[in-house]
Amino acid sequence: MPDDTDLYIDHADLAPADFAAFEQLLAAHRDRVPWTDPDWESVMFAGHLRDGKWYEPYVLFTPSRRSARAASAGEKTVLVYFDEDGRALPDPPRGPAPASALSTHLADRLPTWSAEPCRLAPGRELADLQDQTWGWRAPWTTTTAPHDAAFLTGPDGERLLAVQMGEDSPLTVGAAVPHGLGGYNLGSVRRPGTVSVPAGATPAALSTAIDGTLAPQYRQAVWQARTVVSGFAAEDIRDLGPTRTRGLWSNVEVLLANGPHLLAGIRAAAVADDHLDPAVGQRLRNLPTTADALARLQEIRTTWEKATPPGTGAESAPERRRLEELRDHQARPYALQLANGPLPALAAHVTARIGAPVPDPDETARAARVRSTRSPAPTFPPTGAAPATTPQPGPRRPAR
Repeated sequence: MPDDTDLYIDHADLAPADFAAFEQLLAAHRDRVPWTDPDWESVMFAGHLRDGKWYEPYVLFTPSRRSARAASAGEKTVLVYFDEDGRALPDPPRGPAPASALSTHLADRLPTWSAEPCRLAPGRELADLQDQTWGWRAPWTTTTAPHDAAFLTGPDGERLLAVQMGEDSPLTVGAAVPHGLGGYNLGSVRRPGTVSVPAGATPAALSTAIDGTLAPQYRQAVWQARTVVSGFAAEDIRDLGPTRTRGLWSNVEVLLANGPHLLAGIRAAAVADDHLDPAVGQRLRNLPTTADALARLQEIRTTWEKATPPGTGAESAPERRRLEELRDHQARPYALQLANGPLPALAAHVTARIGAPVPDPDETARAARVRSTRSPAPTFPPTGAAPATTPQPGPRRPAR
């Protein structure tokens, strides 16, 4: 369950009477009859009825203006999920997920991966788990939980979700949503599919499916997504110009989330030919400046987070705004340095190598030296041939 205490009222602060009121308001909405409650008002319904049963309903409630809770709640609302009969599903207490047989099983058979059990309480926890699938459809609902589920984290930061719908059902493993991609349109990125292995699959079969098939697809897809969002963020920063800061920080957060991954990947994927290429080599030599800009932005964020007063009340708002303005002013030159730097272009340059087998560095260096010292044989036009013409460039490809 995500930590969104700034948005929603915690269910632990509610009483059974509040959940009874939520159920009455949902029933009135179902029956299309007027119903008011002295403490709560519904502001948004989702879900639909099928054969008299609710299909994954949830509702946002806000304290009534007449209630004593309205002043203390501020702008917060209550997010409540319901079962198919319209009974409220309170969020369980926050805390770590209980141990699961699946996470232990996966950790034993995939020694280079870590496994973390998922929280599977009906309602919001299952809805949050649905939101974690990336490029595949969740086979569970908000009211019907899988038998077991676990997040897998790979040696290179891969993030997968493993689900077993029944005790003897096959194990389905698919991509989990990567962190830090923001709200950009990633329609051009081809997400990885899923792999399925029998419940009693051998460690070798499990490793082949995950390490040999899904993990390389995931690394390729995440690299493309990070390249796309970093390019968009850099373009947005350039559009702001050298003086404006409004909207700057959201793009900085995207670069801070994805820039270090791209930086490390570029350095690992670069080969000798890249350093010999005049354009690519110059960009590679500029990477230390990019790394320094990322480090300075991280320092600015850390300092700002430590100085920002806790709470979201009106009394702290002026100080927060002052600190945000100071943060943005300090961040602007480094953000522009990143936006005009080589990161997006180099990331696009090595994209085809991400997820592919790593070439032997000694062999690629030897081949590059041979190519750089080999002189091309001169060629001469045949007698009486027409003079050569310079080929004309084709149309410029669009930036996106």
